[in-house]
Amino acid sequence: MRKILHYILLALATGACITAEQDNPFIGPTCYDRIRNQDETAIDCGGHCSECGDSEPELPADEPPCKATLQDNTLVIDGRKVVAAMRDYSCDISTAGYTIAILIDGIDSFVLHLGGSGKPTKSDTYSLVQTIYSVPSGSACIYYEEDGYDGAFTNYGDEVYVTVTKDKKITVEFCDIELVYGYGGYFRTVSGRISGCGQ
Repeated sequence: MRKILHYILLALATGACITAEQDNPFIGPTCYDRIRNQDETAIDCGGHCSECGDSEPELPADEPPCKATLQDNTLVIDGRKVVAAMRDYSCDISTAGYTIAILIDGIDSFVLHLGGSGKPTKSDTYSLVQTIYSVPSGSACIYYEEDGYDGAFTNYGDEVYVTVTKDKKITVEFCDIELVYGYGGYFRTVSGRISGCGQ
């Protein structure tokens, strides 16, 4: 009896991998896989997904526009290239999200906080918010402190691109983010590709 149940579950799970229409009751609609499945009335719309319209649904961005110019564990701040060694990294996992902090030249600090609960578990695009103290799930904040300034450079309105691999490694990429100090008197432009700690 156990073998039969095992084969039934295996057959149901295998059915979820077919690229044709999928109706596996154990798998919910994905809404962004370009496949008509579950209760979708057309590809990626209807049912539990957004309503169907005349155009295809907008897919989440999966890579930054400047991806080809980015290098691993590297920040570019106002044209100055900063390569971060693992000893310069610090990470924190909490119920408020995941934070990656990088010490630059022993003086400046670059902090990226991804809102949510703990480490991200899937690749996604995060919208930037301005305050690091209250970052909602699905949002991020960049907080850059530079020697000679009393506060931090921050930004809101742009996006960062988070990639989570099958082995749970995290990479965050961003392009030409304009950071502002205070009420707009000083600016820094930053791009980069940084990884989580211990990767």
